Amino acid sequence: MTLSNPSAFDEALLAAAALPVQPALWLSVEMHVLAANAAAQRVLGGADVLDDEPVLPRFCDCVEEPARRDFLVFWEEWADKPTMTSLMLTLRGAGIRQVDFLPWGENILVLLREPGDTQAAPVLNSQLIQSQKMETIGRLAGGLAHSFNNTLMGVIGYCELAMMDVEDGHPVRFHLETIKEIGEKASKLSRQLLAYSRKQQLQLAALPLGDLISDMEPMLHHWLGKKAWLKTVQEDRWPVWGDRGQLEQVVMNLVFNARDAMPEGGKLSLCTRDILVDTDLAQAFPGLRPGSYGLLQVLDTGFGMNAETLANIFEPFYTTKSHGKGTGLGLATVYGVIKQHRGYIGVASEVGRGSSFTLLVPHADAPERAGSPATTSLSGRHYLVLSEERRWAHYTAAVLRAQGGDVYVGWTGLQRWRRGVKAGESPAALLIDESMLAAGRERLRAAGLDTERLPSLVFSGLGSQTPLAIPAVTARLPKLIAAGELLAALSRCQPLGK
Repeated sequence: MTLSNPSAFDEALLAAAALPVQPALWLSVEMHVLAANAAAQRVLGGADVLDDEPVLPRFCDCVEEPARRDFLVFWEEWADKPTMTSLMLTLRGAGIRQVDFLPWGENILVLLREPGDTQAAPVLNSQLIQSQKMETIGRLAGGLAHSFNNTLMGVIGYCELAMMDVEDGHPVRFHLETIKEIGEKASKLSRQLLAYSRKQQLQLAALPLGDLISDMEPMLHHWLGKKAWLKTVQEDRWPVWGDRGQLEQVVMNLVFNARDAMPEGGKLSLCTRDILVDTDLAQAFPGLRPGSYGLLQVLDTGFGMNAETLANIFEPFYTTKSHGKGTGLGLATVYGVIKQHRGYIGVASEVGRGSSFTLLVPHADAPERAGSPATTSLSGRHYLVLSEERRWAHYTAAVLRAQGGDVYVGWTGLQRWRRGVKAGESPAALLIDESMLAAGRERLRAAGLDTERLPSLVFSGLGSQTPLAIPAVTARLPKLIAAGELLAALSRCQPLGK
């Protein structure tokens, strides 16, 4: 079938963190099927509802009788004020399915789930609400900025005309210059709102991220002052497709944010590298698309942020600074610029431990070898993966299994491993989320494992700012890591004492 407005459909799927294998449809409020992903076309193909037709097919044609009549009555009432709703429906070609209806702008995102899949709905709901809120704020901000700009053009323009008729030194001249200066400051805020709403015109060109950071480094030292220590690491080899001025604004805003979080001094690290995001890695980080990217990570050792601040960090006019010391548009601008570049931005932080911002911008020409998986076989080796984040654990396990490794995930996985191994045998390595490190090593010792000699890779959303004083920890790695880098780190794992 011909997709209608597929970009909006893709954005909704990303916001809902829907997996590529999950059947999804894009409906109008009149129930016309505007688009469908490959999984939905496979599932519903037998119903002929997705075939090319002069008139767009309707979703109700997928619903089996006698439920179809009841569904039509439901839709007529629900479509007036749509909210997230789940129904159990019998669909032609697909059998009984849990069907989620998720309002998105003027359209409806429909996800088809297996009966009994109860874990996805709450996650979908919270993620979609947050993404819709950001989208709505963005549209409002863009509209306000355009109207505000029209007013400011009149204020600044007539000020300049009046100044032409007033000689230097005249008492009125000072007032006119003050009005113009205030108008130009307001215009700057307007441009930031436009950046957040993704309505700025980008001047795109091939741009190495590492060169951008190197060129800005003298200014960064000046902005940070003498109390903070700056470290830059440029490991990228491929240019991104970006607007230099906008990306410089992004770096500047993040550096200012880090500086304000470290009033007594601290360490700021800016690291660039290339990363190839495959489908499994994209599933582990909702909002991230598969593809080849330049990665910029900005890490500071400042105050850190609590959960409430993290939930609102990219909203315009949200600020934790004292009155008069921040507009609340710095990080909102960063968010808007990166999204307009069709990139990804993520943040991790803990109170007292600093913050880590991870930015991905698509490469200008996708390098086939950037971050490509290593070919070393893991066949015959056992690995334990411990994490409270299901998506990340799934991705890590998929990478190891693709190379032939036997992977055991979570505490149930540990129990299965213990039942199947010989006495005295130990896993090849432990891959563990840093948040589980203390309790995890305790339980592993209770299970009879020598945690002082067990090679361990510790993963953190805060990157690798501070080493861990644990003998068996081979490396501390970021969670957003390509398959090749993960396998390379595993190849360096050796048991201590051998």
